[in-house]
Amino acid sequence: APPYAGPVTADGVPLAGYWQRVGASILDSLLAGVISGILGGWLIWKAMAPWWKDLMDAAQRDDTSAMENLSRSLSDQLNSGYFLAYLGLTLAVHLIYHVFFLTRSGATPGKRAVGISVRRVGAPGPLTLVAALRRQAISVFTNILGVIPGLFGFIGSLISLADVLFPLRDAKRQALHDKMADTVVVRGQQPKRS
Repeated sequence: APPYAGPVTADGVPLAGYWQRVGASILDSLLAGVISGILGGWLIWKAMAPWWKDLMDAAQRDDTSAMENLSRSLSDQLNSGYFLAYLGLTLAVHLIYHVFFLTRSGATPGKRAVGISVRRVGAPGPLTLVAALRRQAISVFTNILGVIPGLFGFIGSLISLADVLFPLRDAKRQALHDKMADTVVVRGQQPKRS
């Protein structure tokens, strides 16, 4: 294979490509989503129970106009307490998932699958707990904003979009969450902590 010609860290480790990062993010979102679904399935079922009951009643009556109205009003009929509990659980699962793997090996399962890992800008090895938490802060913040309708949700979406697109123009290929935690995503795995 020809030698790597892209950007590298100060100690010569090649930085991960943008699409590697995107692929890893998709895989990690799917894995954490499955875990959230398993752990929070009962909560989402309870959140949707009033809507589901009304839908079944309308179906038994063969009332198509009621079923059409129900298909448009799911968010109005959700049990908000259970739904917020599910969102909180999902946020906690995603946070724990990323922090656990980044502090153990520097790579989540999605990152391992595509051959990349996360390290501090100036030092190889898995992240410290503080660095891993700082790296997830933007994600937690934008997810909380995303639950609030209107302007706050829109601002959360803009911040998320900026975070995702930032590595395309950054010399170190860092996203905003990398800049916050002083991390970079590199090709290959991290050495074990000594």
